[in-house]
Amino acid sequence: MIGLMGNPDSTYGQVFILLTMLRHHGTFGSQVAIIIGALLDRVWRGAPYHLKLDLIDTAGWCWRAEDPEREALILKLDSLPKDQHVFISTTILEALQHLGALDEGTTQHKAVVRAEIAECLAHQDDPDACSRAFGIYSACMDHPYSEAYAEVFNTLPTSERAQMFTMAARGADSNAFFVVMLITDIAGLSDAAVTGELARFLTPPDKDSFNLSDPIQTFTLAHLAFASGALPLPSTGSTASMQENLTWTAIGEVLYWMNRADFTLEVRQRASASAMTAVMANVSGNAINAMRLIEQAHVEGWTRPAGLPPFNHSAASLMPAVGIKLAKEALDKPETLTGTFKFYDIQERTADLAFALALIGRYSTTADIAYLRNFIADKSLGTSAISAIRGIEERLVAVA
Repeated sequence: MIGLMGNPDSTYGQVFILLTMLRHHGTFGSQVAIIIGALLDRVWRGAPYHLKLDLIDTAGWCWRAEDPEREALILKLDSLPKDQHVFISTTILEALQHLGALDEGTTQHKAVVRAEIAECLAHQDDPDACSRAFGIYSACMDHPYSEAYAEVFNTLPTSERAQMFTMAARGADSNAFFVVMLITDIAGLSDAAVTGELARFLTPPDKDSFNLSDPIQTFTLAHLAFASGALPLPSTGSTASMQENLTWTAIGEVLYWMNRADFTLEVRQRASASAMTAVMANVSGNAINAMRLIEQAHVEGWTRPAGLPPFNHSAASLMPAVGIKLAKEALDKPETLTGTFKFYDIQERTADLAFALALIGRYSTTADIAYLRNFIADKSLGTSAISAIRGIEERLVAVA
């Protein structure tokens, strides 16, 4: 296979296939480094975009090559034009990092990072400094010298690190990359003052959001962070003035209370009773959609201390009767369903209806099996209806 890659008559398609095979089954020593270098010389100018990415990525795997071959490959990568496409430029930098070309620069760049952090900390109330603080946090994951940023940031004195997190939370755009990770990291600090800065992320997702998963995660994780830190939820003020937001705000409150592990279930249910009533009212028809999106959000990243229950982001688990009522309303009148985002289509509606069936199967009794059978013949919902019936029956067997 390695010999075939060195064939000067190989087509772009053949090179692409051989690179794919090599990454799955090959080794990346000096011989491969030499061949990749030759391929960069031969095919780079006219290679399709994805072949260029594959060539660069494979080059980065050659870090086990002997120093002369590795250094020669570094020179070839470094000489490639970096202004063709942002992803190509980023991939080149990542390959150089894997090959060790940035190791010396990483050590030198730590002084730059320390200076950037010191400048931020000297202007803690400056919005621009807060934006830069979030940029420094982001650079720990996405920067040619990310190792330098991460090492300096994570070894700051506790008070300075907490202040940098505070500023980053203030300066982060709600749609920016790494906001979800920022919330998770702040929640893990167990610092009430810093966690309180996440209040701005408690607001419902924007209907016009272009990235549909991150706003859901942000909303969910912010409520879990407030619950974990036993912080009181701030007043919603005017954020719930739009009908679309009323249900989201109420579900967020239920989500918060169901995760207040410092209170008994009875206290949590009583505290969230008014929010449950608002969810059940379902004024804008998007309750099932909101419950599904929140329940399907990824919330991995931090855990509770030993002895406490895991985080729960299934709103229906604390209000099963409300969940069943909303599920039946959705199934009986699917035309009334609306979504959280403006791109609400038949696929999203079908997913909501399947979720409604799942709620009935999860929380109802044999009294609803006949109701569920009405959906078995539906080509879009039949499988979900059967699964819901099976769920009820399996619970009966388990209890028996």
